[in-house]
Amino acid sequence: MEFVLSLLHTIIFLFLSILHLYWAISNDPGVFEMIPTDAGGRTIWKPRPIWLFLGAFMFYAFAMVNMFNEEFINLVISKKVINVAMAVIALAFFVRFVGDFRYVGISKTLRTSPFARRDSRIYVPFCLVMSLSHFLLILL
Repeated sequence: MEFVLSLLHTIIFLFLSILHLYWAISNDPGVFEMIPTDAGGRTIWKPRPIWLFLGAFMFYAFAMVNMFNEEFINLVISKKVINVAMAVIALAFFVRFVGDFRYVGISKTLRTSPFARRDSRIYVPFCLVMSLSHFLLILL
């Protein structure tokens, strides 16, 4: 089970990393569909390429942590350090699951925009599953 979860996490994170790289390089207007909007339908911030590159790097780092956790890549890193990194990933996804009490997460108050509906159906459950599965891998 650990192997499957770590492999699944690695694949998901590598996909998300590549997606963020694509958005950063291509300047694809589709990226704006992934940004929270206010009640008027306007995006609350414009993603700059540097932030998309940082997002890509973060997801790549998350993939590496999962690979180290299951020893797909064998480096001399203590299990404690890997567990701390796994806990950071789990907490990051849990914080995203809870949200900002306005635009994103289970706590959002603005629920009628297309992004908010997509957030409720896709991103919130995804973040909860990723958080719980990373906590589970720490315990196993």
